[in-house]
Amino acid sequence: METKYKAVVEFSKLTRIFHWIRALAIFALIATGFYLAYPFLAPNNFTGEPTGFLYASVRSWHLIIGFVLIAITIFRFYLLFFTRECAMERRSVLDFFNPFVWFGILKTYLLFGGHPHLKGTYNPLQFITYLGVFFLIVAISLSGLVLYAHVYHDGLGGMIAPLMKPL
Repeated sequence: METKYKAVVEFSKLTRIFHWIRALAIFALIATGFYLAYPFLAPNNFTGEPTGFLYASVRSWHLIIGFVLIAITIFRFYLLFFTRECAMERRSVLDFFNPFVWFGILKTYLLFGGHPHLKGTYNPLQFITYLGVFFLIVAISLSGLVLYAHVYHDGLGGMIAPLMKPL
């Protein structure tokens, strides 16, 4: 007897692409942030002339990747609330507020029972974790924008400075 399976797409292509872009951006920001905090590499400069500018280059990449992370997060937020493809993800809120689903998931994770039927894409523990990650990304983005506004006083830095000053 042959079992037929039907493929179910839980996440849209854009959601999956943005997931990996955000993941790579976070790791790149960690790497460049460590270098900016403790510059352990220096370009070979035998003449004494100011050339190479490795630190400035790493800082530029850190800023670019940070703004990419902010843009992707804003657009992902838009996708979550305003597109039809993310309706399953929005239904995860119903599972989050259902105590029977919480109990079933905890039983599953403690190996005492099977996985309960979910209305949404995420189980309650996934939902709270992803919500926490979202708030962490917002917090690090705001702290990055505060630092950006206090260093660059023209252009975008000057425009966001009044908003970032209280933070």
